[in-house]
Amino acid sequence: MSILSTVRQELLTEARNSPQLLSDMAGLERYVAESYSTRAFIEILQNSDDAGADRVAFARGDDWVICANSGRPFNLNDFRSLCRSASSSKSRGQGIGYRGIGFKSVVGIADRVHLISNQLQATFSRDLTQNLIGEPAPVPLIRIPHPLTIDANSAQLTAANRMIEKGFPTVFIMEGLNQDQVAEEFARFDSDYLLFLNHVASVELQDSSEVRFQCHRQLLTAESAILNIFAPTRSEKWKVERRRDIAIAFSMDGERVVPLRADESIAHAYLPTLEQSGFGIRVNGDFSTDPSRTRITLDDHTAIQIDSIAAVISERILSTMESPDDASSEMLACLSPNVDDVALKFQKRSFRSELLNNVSERLRPLQSRLHLAPIWLNDNDAAAVSIAPEGRRMIAQSAADVSAAVKIAKFAGVKTASTQELLASAACGSMTSTGCAELISHVIKSLVPIGVSVEELISSNVWFADDGPHELIEIVASGSTISAHFLESLKSCGTDVISIQRRVGRYMEKEGLAKALGTSIAADNFVTSGNPEYATPNVMASDPLGDSLQHFRNVSIARGSRIATTRNASAWRSAELCVLGLLTDLGYEAEDHSRQNLGYDLLATYDSKQYFVEVKSINYAGQPFSLTPNEDSFARDSPDRYILALVLRATDTTFVQFLRNPRTQLEFTKQCRQWSWECSQYEFEADYELTEP
Repeated sequence: MSILSTVRQELLTEARNSPQLLSDMAGLERYVAESYSTRAFIEILQNSDDAGADRVAFARGDDWVICANSGRPFNLNDFRSLCRSASSSKSRGQGIGYRGIGFKSVVGIADRVHLISNQLQATFSRDLTQNLIGEPAPVPLIRIPHPLTIDANSAQLTAANRMIEKGFPTVFIMEGLNQDQVAEEFARFDSDYLLFLNHVASVELQDSSEVRFQCHRQLLTAESAILNIFAPTRSEKWKVERRRDIAIAFSMDGERVVPLRADESIAHAYLPTLEQSGFGIRVNGDFSTDPSRTRITLDDHTAIQIDSIAAVISERILSTMESPDDASSEMLACLSPNVDDVALKFQKRSFRSELLNNVSERLRPLQSRLHLAPIWLNDNDAAAVSIAPEGRRMIAQSAADVSAAVKIAKFAGVKTASTQELLASAACGSMTSTGCAELISHVIKSLVPIGVSVEELISSNVWFADDGPHELIEIVASGSTISAHFLESLKSCGTDVISIQRRVGRYMEKEGLAKALGTSIAADNFVTSGNPEYATPNVMASDPLGDSLQHFRNVSIARGSRIATTRNASAWRSAELCVLGLLTDLGYEAEDHSRQNLGYDLLATYDSKQYFVEVKSINYAGQPFSLTPNEDSFARDSPDRYILALVLRATDTTFVQFLRNPRTQLEFTKQCRQWSWECSQYEFEADYELTEP
């Protein structure tokens, strides 16, 4: 008995024994057609790849479409699975599809389908099925096969025979088209569909014109390959790394890997979904999906796949961070999260959040191997200094540009090296004179306790005389002087001799200190905070953002006063960077989130307390400013932790005022021009006056 006769008899017997079954199948088909809208070509492409096809072709006529592939012809099990819903002959991991319902997506574009695959020739038609069953109830299109019923002289059969002559043993002919759906299928076909397929190397689409998509695969190892994918309007290069049934893909520019944008960094369930990976790469796995195959379902099987992908990503990150080379920054840029970790906490559970959290947990070992360098420390010292006792390597940070290594380190929970740890390392001679100057300047200028007392600072070998590093106490006692070059380094960091005298003068003989600093002026204008280990000029040691802020107001500017301002202050490239630098100097661990539209610009952390700082630049005291709906919502949700930083930049000075809980403390008026909240009634009293060096 032929394949057609065997399957036809099985299904016909079932239908006659259970007439309701066909009606149920018809309902399932309608659901699949709606769920798989504009994905019929994708499903046919998937089935062709599972059959081992390296070539696939789609051709359109007046009221017909032909889909042909060069893969293995249909056998009995293949044909039985095609006709039966949700009964694929494949188990998970044996191919791209496993439900056996994907092909039914063709019912969304055609009402009659013919199949020619070597000796197997069949037609699927609702009319033929209803006539055969003799029941008026709805019947499915793809269920009971019939002998091939097509006009031997038709254009579509002629076109199908040409496909067979070109080496396509399997051809589907679809008639009675939904023309709009078919047009959209042709228009939306994308080279992305080829990325994680195993066999298909060429796809031809013949509509009003002929276009071709090609994929050239160059194996590097058993687990990696370079793919060059060519589309009519662009070409792409990818590096794909496979591990069993999962894979990750890096976009390439020449010989370099480059990170993808967040909207390009999608997850594939062999074919593209609408889920984002959360990293600058694409990922592929045998994920469970909803019927449309566009959304990943978070079930136990998907969890296993996520775990496998997370293992591959974290292994690449750990090996790259441990043994950096010239390509490290490029690789890390691709593997760094492209989602803000704070924003992620407020988002619902998704494939992206699950993968990010899994990778983050696997990167925890970095916490015992690495430290982040503080922003104020130069790159050379950050790279050279290791932190005792574990000898942790440091990663340099920049206020203006957050590197991929820094993003990953923060993502893994790596902490910034403390001032105390850096002082201990510097005192052992591991830091250059430039680094020591930056360290001293940071301690001198800090307005909050940072774990290093003045006595510790002056008793450490970080003060450079002409013959090398010494304790400041030693230099003063011996009547020596600090080298002029080192004093210049301190000055370039914003710390002059007067600042040093005021900060350390109470611990040392003033004339000797003045001599060591190369000045005849003995400054005595300093105050203490009440903490015998901490002295600071004119301010109190505390958490400025968490206090009432009244202690810090020392500059008053009359409402409406206009002073000479500059829009390009050399020390601060923007109001955000100005406040970021100030918060860092105040002892906060500050991060710039101004480009992520979270409802605030900066995240400031002090003693485990987090503050959300929104920066507003004003040209004169009392100038109205606005909150966007996003900012207003965040300010209402986190009133005690939401800080408004008003920045007034003059020609040589920048004034900063901090306002906590602005939605309660200030009066806002709703403005309809952009649905923003405007405040025009407030007194500008600067908390800080920042003079450019």
